[in-house]
Order: sequence, then C-alpha cells, then structure tokens
Amino acid sequence: MHELRISANINHANIVPIYGYTYGFGPFPAIVSRWAERGNLSDYLKREDAALTLLRKFQILRDIITGLQYLHANNVIHGDFTEPNVLIYADGTACVADFGLSLMYSDVISISQAPWTSTLSGNVRWMAFELLGEREDGTPVRPSKQSDVFSFGGIMLQVRPE
Repeated sequence: MHELRISANINHANIVPIYGYTYGFGPFPAIVSRWAERGNLSDYLKREDAALTLLRKFQILRDIITGLQYLHANNVIHGDFTEPNVLIYADGTACVADFGLSLMYSDVISISQAPWTSTLSGNVRWMAFELLGEREDGTPVRPSKQSDVFSFGGIMLQVRPE
C-alpha cells in the first residue's frame, strides 16, 4: 500500500507505472504494473551484454538517471535502487521500479522522523556505506538522495562500456 500511495503521484516515461493491486498471491497485496518484456536490468545484461553497443549502454544509463532525477525532483527517495529494480521494456526503455522502501520525504517533518522499521533494508551490494552504520545517537542512518546516487554508481559499473 505504501508503494501505491507513492506511485499515485508519479508519472514519467522512465518510472514503471503502477495500475493497482490484487490479492491471491500470498499474504500481501500484489502490485499490478506494466509488463517489462525484456525483464530486469540484471537479466537483460546477462543475455545481451556482448551485443550491446556503447551508444545503447549510454541510452540505458540515461533512462535510469532520468527516472531517478524525476523521483528526486518529486521528493521521493527510492531507498533500494538496484539492477533488479530497473526494468527493460520491449522497445528498450529502462524504467525504475519497486518503491517498496521508498520515502516520500515531503510527508515528514524531517528525514530523521521517517518511518523506517529496520537499520538494514535493501540490497547491500548497491547500498551506500553510510547506510550500513548508525548515527552517534544510535539511530539508523536513513536513505537519501545521495545514497540513491551512490547506488546508481553501482549500476553504472554493471552497465559500464568496455
């Protein structure tokens, strides 16, 4: 439901649109979104990497950073920005997906008051180092625009032009 609330205000060509939700796939509601025929970025790169031109790799990276830039301009921190959370459509467009850990920080007085339930949410492989620790007062460090950009750097290394 959290993801649905955030996505209700999001509309961009490089953000996966959420159409609604349904039940019957386990204990939690299942998100209904546009189908990404080419799968997620991890699988796409495994299948296509040798065939991808330098221009195509830069197009993928441009799509991803454009989507992230849109989120940040609309006060949304993704919080779990990874290769599996980028989907590729049949036309090759890359789109940012999975806002399950996102924070719409305009809804809180400050990032420090955001409702995070754990100190280690998300995929450690793409996580900014500062998110692995805690502040001097013992409270967890919250995801930020900067930690999303750090995670984008990890994605760039995976897509890197040779």
